[in-house]
Amino acid sequence: MSLHNHYKTLGTYVDLHGFFVYEAYIVVDRMIDTTSDLLQNNKLEPNFDENNHLLNIICGGGNSKKNGGVLKRAIRDMIERKGYDHKYLENLGVILVRFSK
Repeated sequence: MSLHNHYKTLGTYVDLHGFFVYEAYIVVDRMIDTTSDLLQNNKLEPNFDENNHLLNIICGGGNSKKNGGVLKRAIRDMIERKGYDHKYLENLGVILVRFSK
C-alpha cells in the first residue's frame, strides 16, 4: 500500500487511486477519525466556512461501465454506514464528507 498523500494535506483530501478496497477502507477510516479529532481539538481550521469542513475523498470513476467503480461504491457505502453527511460528485469521482464544528 502506497499513500499518495502528504502530511500538509491531512484532513483536506485523500487520493485513493491505486488502492484495493480493503486498503482504502483503512485509509478513509483513519482519515475521517483524524480529521474529526483535529477539528474538535482546534488543530485544524475548517476549510469551507467557520463551522464546516470538507474532506475530499478522490476515488475516481472506476473502470466498470455497467456498475460504476467498485472502490467508489464501497467507500460511499462505508461513509453512509458511519452516518457522515456526504455528497458524491459523479463527474469528478470525488466524495465530499462534511464535518460540523
